[in-house]
Amino acid sequence: MSEATSVIGQEAGQACNPGAGFHQFLGLERWLEGELAQVRLARRPELLNGLGQFHGGVLMSLLDVAMAGAIRACAPGCSMVTVDLATHFLGSAQGDLRAVGRLLRRTGSLCFCQAEIHDATGVLVATGTGSFRYWAAQAGAGDRRAPEPALNKASTTEVLP
Repeated sequence: MSEATSVIGQEAGQACNPGAGFHQFLGLERWLEGELAQVRLARRPELLNGLGQFHGGVLMSLLDVAMAGAIRACAPGCSMVTVDLATHFLGSAQGDLRAVGRLLRRTGSLCFCQAEIHDATGVLVATGTGSFRYWAAQAGAGDRRAPEPALNKASTTEVLP
């Protein structure tokens, strides 16, 4: 990584999301290049399907992580949940994978992103688009769950006798 890159979620030399068990299980290496999120995944037998190719769920996870990283590049410290993820599998992969995620548009509570995965030979093997609900991190708060939506009295349905 060059001096212009930074590890996603890293502040003042801290490890990137030290409690991210799923990311650690997959063995993801994540960093930013400007507003692009980069994710690398090494080929390992436990990530492959019965045909000896990366499992589709692994590819979808890689796309999801790349898009979430792109959001954090533009809104550092935020939390988010995936609302929608559309994936297109274009072919099988040779060797390790590299995903690039980018933010397409951001509103007050939603982000729309795109990501693609290339294999070690540079072949495009999957693309995805996603929408994410995000919110700013609260200072000193350890709870990163999504805030509950406020009920709008005008939109509730009342059952009449």
